Amino acid sequence: MDGYAQADLHSEDGGGAPAGKKQKRCDMPKQMQDAFDAFWAAYPKKVSKGAARKAWKQIQPDSELLAKMLAALGRARTCQSWTKDGGQYIPYPATWLRAEGWEDEIKPSHSPSPRTDVRRET
Repeated sequence: MDGYAQADLHSEDGGGAPAGKKQKRCDMPKQMQDAFDAFWAAYPKKVSKGAARKAWKQIQPDSELLAKMLAALGRARTCQSWTKDGGQYIPYPATWLRAEGWEDEIKPSHSPSPRTDVRRET
């Protein structure tokens, strides 16, 4: 058996790519892949995409849930735990998905306080 044939046996995708060379996985329906791509574009921590895709496929969010997720991500980006230390505490995307992070109660890092220094013109 030559080196390439052996590599085929041990490749991650079981396909024709040698080990270490992943082929892009498109085993989701196009609509679900498009929704995942929108989520991935919005998520601030771009790590472990394969694990996030796997969690996404388990959830199978519809367009309503996707909208809810994206809105929650918009709020989460401003909360203290996600902005602290340069975003060090932002969860991995798969963790956020499995934990249903869009359901979290998010408090903004800076809540507006009433102004007390308003000057009156005389």
